[in-house]
Amino acid sequence: MMDPGPAPPRASRLRLALLAAFVGALALAAYVQTLAYPFVWDDYVFIVKNEAVTRSRPVGEYFTDSATLSSKEDYQDKIYRPARTLLFAGIHAIAGPSPSAFRAVAILLHVACSLLVLLVCLRLGLRPIGASVAGALFAVHPAHCEVVAWISSMADPLMTFFALAGIAVYLRGGAIRKALAVLVALPLALFSKETAVVLPVLYALCGLWPRGIRGQGVASPWRRLAWPALGAAIAVGYVLWRAAVLGAWGQGAITAPQLGRALREIPLVISEYLGMSLWPANLCSLRAALSWSDASALRLVCTVGATACLAAGVVVGAKRRSQLGFGLLWFALGLVPVLNLLPVVVQLAERFVYFPSAGLALALGALVDALHARLGARAPYAVMVSGLAVASLLGLTVARNLSWRDDMTVATSQTECEPPDPNAYWNVGTAAARHRDWPVARAAFETLLTFDERRTKTLDNLAYVYLQLELPDLAETASRRSIAVDPRDSSAWNNLGTSMIHRQLYAQAIEPLETALEIDPGHANAARNLGIARFGLGRYREAAASFERAAKANPDCADCRSWSERARAAANSTPPPQ
Repeated sequence: MMDPGPAPPRASRLRLALLAAFVGALALAAYVQTLAYPFVWDDYVFIVKNEAVTRSRPVGEYFTDSATLSSKEDYQDKIYRPARTLLFAGIHAIAGPSPSAFRAVAILLHVACSLLVLLVCLRLGLRPIGASVAGALFAVHPAHCEVVAWISSMADPLMTFFALAGIAVYLRGGAIRKALAVLVALPLALFSKETAVVLPVLYALCGLWPRGIRGQGVASPWRRLAWPALGAAIAVGYVLWRAAVLGAWGQGAITAPQLGRALREIPLVISEYLGMSLWPANLCSLRAALSWSDASALRLVCTVGATACLAAGVVVGAKRRSQLGFGLLWFALGLVPVLNLLPVVVQLAERFVYFPSAGLALALGALVDALHARLGARAPYAVMVSGLAVASLLGLTVARNLSWRDDMTVATSQTECEPPDPNAYWNVGTAAARHRDWPVARAAFETLLTFDERRTKTLDNLAYVYLQLELPDLAETASRRSIAVDPRDSSAWNNLGTSMIHRQLYAQAIEPLETALEIDPGHANAARNLGIARFGLGRYREAAASFERAAKANPDCADCRSWSERARAAANSTPPPQ
């Protein structure tokens, strides 16, 4: 059992309180500007349009019903975040759909995580100078902007909060504290995000790392592994539960070629995350998948060098049982769940490095600690250099936050990433359409088609944009291209019929609109447009029935009722045909 040691004297407690205040103030200062930002990107489907957030649900449904995740069905069989959705629902119940309230919680979570990094470093044996540098680096690192400034990424700081709290409690030792870490903190972290599956391994390392951690070495290795083994069983149970709820192991089919490609690209992924952590000068919220064939000579050299240095640091640190080695091993283990061994939609993202970077902050803090101890009279220089590094990172973070100030800025910044991800143009197009900036939306969707001309969703959106720009001929062309790729695409058939209505070709519009409704009987827009076509042909009673069908499918349809009343009135005032 670990011995927490005697309570620190009052002077030491005051000093630690001042260090905690310093780290917390840095974390707050780095992101306070984001309080004024609106919802962006996927915040609308995870929060604003998600009835599981805006309306109360039984708590159990969040853990058993994948539909509570998002209003976007494409996400519901790929992502499992019940704790995050519950947190969103709680915030909404208290503050309503206020972006500032959600952002305040995100900032407070980051402040708490930064303070926990400080606490964990102290409990791992770092001196206050090294621990405070580690906490400060974590608090202001620019790679964390996506996690804090994008509300939808709140799963990462939430999981990291529970994980760091579990590690801090576990390091105190004692059966009760270890039980809290394994039986409470671990499940909460797992239900926040599945990347917490590595936490039992970190618990085991805390028990097997005798040097630098007070009180280790008393119990046998097998006894030290008992609680981590229970944690591993809980993690396995969570994985099985998650697969049962989602009906899938990953976000796509697991195949031998996919797994082989992921194994080959592990050094590329590790070097990319190490690079964005140590040199955060080219950060981007949407990156294309990496491959050896596309890597430049410089990238290859950096990849091999970074991977070799990390591996060497882990091996040497493990032999010496140092805090530096523990931090590097933490960083490496934290990356295991995001190495794309299971198929995922997003293969590389800044938010994936949030929890691993806590380990890297520990390693850097241990390095500063060692330098400070060895420099003697020149120790203040190490403090000055650390302070300059923290100040520089704080400036980069404040500037990086500006990329998240609205939808268009986020999406536009993504098109500047290297290498570019075609999905960035999708985000630009959808953001521009949301703001009714049709020329920008048109340019974005047309650019996206140069990457994949058979992408039906892009063709459907582009056809809709053409209709808003009063270009029905181009809308018809885009719709027919989409139908050629997928004849069961109801949106394409609806757009085709709508393009004909714009040219007053009401008779020709009937067939594609009826086809859309055959494919999707609940397609409210197709029912409404069919009503307009029938109205244009003087078939008023049929038109009224179509408008009523549209209103039933979409109670929020603004003009379906008025169109229906107009059609009924026209039918009653029109004499029957001779």
